[in-house]
Amino acid sequence: MLKFGYDLDGGWFEPSYHIESARVADSLGYDSVWMGDHFLPWFHTGAQAPAVWPWLGAALAKTKKIKIGPSVTIPIGGRYHPLIIGQNAATLDNLFPGRFMLGVGTGQSMSEYRFLRRWPEWKERGERMREGLELIRKLWTSQDYFDWSGKYFQSSKVYLYTRSAGEIPIVVSARGKYAAKIAGELGDHIITTVSNPDKIKNEILPSFDAAMRRTGRDPSKALKIGTFEFAIGDVDGLVRMMKNSTAAMGMIEAARDEMDPRKIQELSSQADAKQIMAHHHIVPSADSLIEPVQELLDSGLNYIVFADEGRTANESMKILVDRVLPHLKERK
Repeated sequence: MLKFGYDLDGGWFEPSYHIESARVADSLGYDSVWMGDHFLPWFHTGAQAPAVWPWLGAALAKTKKIKIGPSVTIPIGGRYHPLIIGQNAATLDNLFPGRFMLGVGTGQSMSEYRFLRRWPEWKERGERMREGLELIRKLWTSQDYFDWSGKYFQSSKVYLYTRSAGEIPIVVSARGKYAAKIAGELGDHIITTVSNPDKIKNEILPSFDAAMRRTGRDPSKALKIGTFEFAIGDVDGLVRMMKNSTAAMGMIEAARDEMDPRKIQELSSQADAKQIMAHHHIVPSADSLIEPVQELLDSGLNYIVFADEGRTANESMKILVDRVLPHLKERK
């Protein structure tokens, strides 16, 4: 059965607004809500960047059934030591059994450089995430105090007193084969922001599936999640709005390593209007979203997380339920 979630990682509204959005998603029957974990936002003018962990607890307390998690938190030793992430996650699952999902990734320079005082190459970030996940798993499962002496993390006499209510699913973000391999080896599920169905089908998911099989698990039982960015309405107006805010994300190479949201916002003005429309799926009508979402599902994904670029999450969630979700089908 297909699953659908909603990503509230916009940086446009105060935390209380996103709490209400989580309540709307819960009432409409979405399977999950995700909130971005950034120290600074992806643009400057009118932006917000709430701390994700207090927000997660508040959102879980204000909803009833929906699963909620960070999209994504970073266990590489920059802002967070993996042990702190593990403790936070266990406490949330203890308070709200079965409703917390831990999304993890290797991070962005904008948020992590300030704490690491450098921005490691991807290979090191991948190694840090791998070791961080191993340490989190050890924290959750060890029945006695333990020491940890790894390449990137060292700690002594570690023990988790407040345990989770059950097993916490770890969802690993992957945009390529190596991250997908980590996801299959150390995660339970995978999430990708890649919008190219061919890359998902031929590169990302095969690497994930093979890694899961090597660990003795069945990849057909895993959640294979794709994030789908979109906006519905006045196309020209939406493109102008994005050129004045978030268009650089995923489109302007220089934005990937930029640390200043003000400069990232300036870079957004360089984005080509047609590329913005295509990359972020800016459409005049919800009907136009059915085909590109179905293409992602046909690539092997079984779970779509919608990310509204139009700053109208509460309204768009309802539109999707009425006009898009009923037309989507699982890959045969």
